[in-house]
Amino acid sequence: MKSRVFLSLILTAASLSVSLNSCKEEDTAKSNVSIVGKWNVLRETFTVLDSTGYVIDGDTSTYYSGTFTLDFRESGLLINTEIEGSTTYSDSSYYSLTGMTLKISDSPDMSSPNSLIVQNLTSSDLNLAFDMAMADGYISKNTISAKR
Repeated sequence: MKSRVFLSLILTAASLSVSLNSCKEEDTAKSNVSIVGKWNVLRETFTVLDSTGYVIDGDTSTYYSGTFTLDFRESGLLINTEIEGSTTYSDSSYYSLTGMTLKISDSPDMSSPNSLIVQNLTSSDLNLAFDMAMADGYISKNTISAKR
């Protein structure tokens, strides 16, 4: 449930300003591997920092393979599914990948997207990172690690 809420926060936080990690120009062509397909999220982390950079909160969630998936479709549709006990939660959004920047939006026209940095994309590994501005000048630094 916590990860469903967390990922929903990511996908619906269009009204929040999103801070991005900068990406060097040479980082834009690191991979010719497609993101299309089903990815098993194995770990997600977040660390909340105050305006001075002091860590005030954080957590790491780990998942068994198949219990939390991101399914990137050729059509630009992203379906995230989480199985929690006997209940399955599913949500969809839209995505585009340009270089090492993954944009996710609730709208098919990609309006008000949230941007994530693809830190690693191979045929078997996907690592994403993003920063999210929060109230009172706090920043949440987030990572997602997944495998095919």
